Amino acid sequence: MIRWPLVFVLIGLAAAAVVFDRVSTMPTVAIESRAELDVQTPIMSDPPQLNSAWYCPAGSSSPGGFADHEVVIANLSESPAVANLTVLTGEGQGAGRRVELEPQSTQEIALSDSQESTVAGAVVEIIAGEGAVGHRVRTAQGVAEGPCATAVSNEWIFAGGRTEVDSKQYLALMNPFPETAVFSVEFRTLARRRQPQALRGAFVPARSVRVIEVGEYISNESSVATIVTTERGRLVAERLQVLDGELGAEGAALQLGVATPATSWILPAGRIHSGGDHILTVFNPAEPVTPVIGTDPETGEETVVEADDPNLAVIDIEIWPNNPTDLSLYGVVTATREVRPGNFEVIDLGAQAARFGFPLPYELGVRVTSQNQMPIVVERWHVGEQLQERSVLLDTSDDDDDADNEDSESPQGDFEIPVLGIDEEPLLQPIASTGLGTSRGVEQLSQRWVIPWVSINGDSTTVAIAATDEAAVEVRVLANGSFAGPFRVTVPAGGRRTVPLSVPGVEGGAVEIVADAPVAVEALVVEADQRLDVVAAVPTVRRQVE
Repeated sequence: MIRWPLVFVLIGLAAAAVVFDRVSTMPTVAIESRAELDVQTPIMSDPPQLNSAWYCPAGSSSPGGFADHEVVIANLSESPAVANLTVLTGEGQGAGRRVELEPQSTQEIALSDSQESTVAGAVVEIIAGEGAVGHRVRTAQGVAEGPCATAVSNEWIFAGGRTEVDSKQYLALMNPFPETAVFSVEFRTLARRRQPQALRGAFVPARSVRVIEVGEYISNESSVATIVTTERGRLVAERLQVLDGELGAEGAALQLGVATPATSWILPAGRIHSGGDHILTVFNPAEPVTPVIGTDPETGEETVVEADDPNLAVIDIEIWPNNPTDLSLYGVVTATREVRPGNFEVIDLGAQAARFGFPLPYELGVRVTSQNQMPIVVERWHVGEQLQERSVLLDTSDDDDDADNEDSESPQGDFEIPVLGIDEEPLLQPIASTGLGTSRGVEQLSQRWVIPWVSINGDSTTVAIAATDEAAVEVRVLANGSFAGPFRVTVPAGGRRTVPLSVPGVEGGAVEIVADAPVAVEALVVEADQRLDVVAAVPTVRRQVE
């Protein structure tokens, strides 16, 4: 039986009819300019392009490989479509195959069925129809899922990453073009920056994928920012982060890089609970400006004339609960930080929740905004179990408040979950006891989003939707040749809602989210073994037709 979100039940059947009328007659997209279109990666276009390419860099296709790679192709249209899938390996272009897509269908393709390789990415070109491509990798530490990319770039940035003893960080660089790409990689930590000689002017051969294990170049770091730039050609960059459980949590997470820093980011999906880690990293990729040195007119000595760095980023970090009135109930204030050029700040969101007295577990989104319009990059890490060795985080002085909170979460694995905040909306999803989920957030809002593939197991998957203005939203799941739903919900202005994907007999599928006002979307997954994952959604933008 399909479960309707409690918030919808509370507003009544009459209001439901109004919601349906609003959504069924609304436009499908909110973004129109080419400049905004170039910011997004990945994206879908409206109208659909006759030829669209999707790039899936990270994975392997050989027995015992680091990440067994599967590609999932969804055709959301009512017309059939064709997709051409080409495997790219570390040695160059590999096997190809033609995939026939029935209307409103999904196909899962293991790359090992086409070719065995220690490194195996894929390029999928969809002809006609309306297609979206995601992928998943199976590691010894768990499964990670995410959308494939639709854009290439000469720069990719990752705000966070981990290379401590429990971690492996794989950086996959795909070159889908017939010419060799030349690139360099720079790593930034809280204390240093490093550009390894082996990664200066390095190569990714034509139509191939190169995988770099970051820990071989910069090890024993709890937080590492990465910048990939090309001197020739363009690439697609994706990171696979793995935790082996030696210091706590065990899990894996896929994340595409950021091609263009932005001044505002929204990260809708997240839950803080007492047994896990929840951190936010804000990276300012700008280069510092050398202070201006002049002569003191009174003493004649050299002095600093202009010390303020114009590339300093002043950022605001806002917590977005399900119910915006919780902000005043708990006395929540916006946190402001200064992030120096070439540096990052790490914020412990769990400590922030304890500081304001949130009853745990607590669902919340986060918005990060640059006050002075300096472009930034963000990452949000959800760790199902606390790591024993952690970096020095901001605002940790209130961490002990969590242990004394009478409303704190019951022991791991107990699904008797308290209600949240003043709206008394219960958590419908079990709490993860392990696993890793990472998110780079979204820099633009849209009225239509698609998740090409996400795992579903009972109430294991929820779609988190955040909105700056009130939005009526419909969520549908494409599985077994048809759409299930819609699940309907109203998202309050400056708030968020979570929609459980309860589709009996379905282990996964594509998800379509349509709203009558611009929203931001992510999915939060808790697997049957209580591992967590965060899966990004793909926005639809209006393409100018000449």
